[in-house]
Amino acid sequence: AATMTPTNSFQPIEQKGQNWESRWSKGDTPWDAKGESHPFVMHLLNEGYFRDKQRFTSPINEILIPGCGSAGDVVAFAESEKITFKRVSGLDIAPTAVEVARNVIRKAKLQEKREARVILGEFFSDIPESSVDLALDYTFMCAMPPEKHPEWAKTYARIIRRGGHLAQILFPQKKGILRREPPHIITLEKTRQLLEPLGFTLVDQREVGELCPKHRAPNNETFVLWKRL
Repeated sequence: AATMTPTNSFQPIEQKGQNWESRWSKGDTPWDAKGESHPFVMHLLNEGYFRDKQRFTSPINEILIPGCGSAGDVVAFAESEKITFKRVSGLDIAPTAVEVARNVIRKAKLQEKREARVILGEFFSDIPESSVDLALDYTFMCAMPPEKHPEWAKTYARIIRRGGHLAQILFPQKKGILRREPPHIITLEKTRQLLEPLGFTLVDQREVGELCPKHRAPNNETFVLWKRL
């Protein structure tokens, strides 16, 4: 498999007029978890979910977390004793976010023989083909305009190797939770229609609220695991 190294130089990008770097530079990032991981991601790591060899039949070497923000999930994977991998990479398009994330990682207690890093780059073009074994998508798909979602799916199909996985927390799944977009509504049915024609199959589904009832959106999040065949 290819090594996951950015292929293009960074170019500032606006999505529908929204400049992510502007928000980060002003500290206007209410969606960011300030270096903390999602409680359900911690739950999965603590139960050893990602080292279940019946579920993950081939080794996990490269992990990608796009739109990582302050890298809480990157650190959670890097610090966990219950998953085996070589490198976890966060990706963000905002230079200020990357700077914040790298400072968070420097303070982390990484397990031996693994690497954690954050890349400044663009999801759709900067990750090489078949270079990812496991990707985690949370508050990333929902942050982009719906017309970009087909390209989102095609990019995962290009960068995740055959036999690799996309772990996704679907949020938000219904209206009325947040007053403005983004985040845009994403549902299992819509995601299925995007991913299945590209060779992904759903292998697991769990309701976040059943295991993390005190989380901020317990009834509006579903965890799904897709495998690229």
